[in-house]
Amino acid sequence: MVQIENSPLARPLSGLQQANIVYEYLAEGGITRMTVIYFQPTGGQRIEPVRSARPVTLRLQRAYQGVIFFSGANPVVLRQIQQQTIPAPTDGTDGGIYF
Repeated sequence: MVQIENSPLARPLSGLQQANIVYEYLAEGGITRMTVIYFQPTGGQRIEPVRSARPVTLRLQRAYQGVIFFSGANPVVLRQIQQQTIPAPTDGTDGGIYF
């Protein structure tokens, strides 16, 4: 499960074509974000731009039992990820494989 930004400045997006499911939802300022779900590896395909986890991300994680890939989150969401021991490598813990 990858968190993707969808603002005009973030385009072009990459890697959505290989996704099995894409959820799009409203974020701040009228822009949308996406949670992109893959049921199998993407074979090295770039997936970008990776963005922050949101409360809706945690709901989707419970539904699909997936690993969340994200870049940052607010303190409340980060605390919930830790408390619930959700598998969620971040851009600071992944060895530099995404940003």
